[in-house]
Amino acid sequence: MMQKLGLAQTMLNDPDLIFLDEPTDGVDPIGRKEIRDILLSLKDKGKTIFLNSHLLSEVELICDRVAILNKGDLVKEGNVDDLTRTEDLFIIEVTEPINLDIKQKILALDGNAGIGEREIHTESDVTTINKIVDLLRDSELNIISLNQKTKTLEEYFINVINKDNKN
Repeated sequence: MMQKLGLAQTMLNDPDLIFLDEPTDGVDPIGRKEIRDILLSLKDKGKTIFLNSHLLSEVELICDRVAILNKGDLVKEGNVDDLTRTEDLFIIEVTEPINLDIKQKILALDGNAGIGEREIHTESDVTTINKIVDLLRDSELNIISLNQKTKTLEEYFINVINKDNKN
C-alpha cells in the first residue's frame, strides 16, 4: 500500500517528469500489474518516467530506453529493443512437419540451418531468409511466425556487467 500511496502522491500535480525508485518493490503480483498499467498509461500520455529498479523484467515491460550502471559508472545505454535483439538468429515456424526433401533444399540454401520438425533456426542474411520463406510457401507449408531471436534485458544486463568487470 505504501508503494501505491507514494505513486499517487507523485501524480497529484500531474507532472511531466516523474522519478521512481523501485516502485513495485514488495508489491504482490496484482499490485505490480496495476502499477505497471498506471506507468504505461502515464507514458502513453507523454510523461517522462525515470525508473530505478533491479526488477529488469518490469523495466523491460515499461521502459523504451535504459541505462546500465556498474559501480556508479554508466556502462551502456540505449533502446530496449535494440539492446535485447540478437541480430544473428532467426526462427521460422511452420504448421506442418518439414519433410526430408524440403530439409535438403533448405540446407542447399543455408548449410548451417538448424531444422526441426516444424522449426528452422538460421543465421543467414535477409536474402537467404527470403529464399527459405519462398521455398516453404512453394512447398505449401504455412508459416506461423518468423522471429528474430531476442534475449531478455536481464540476460543482456548480466553479459554487460560481466564484460565490464573483466576490463
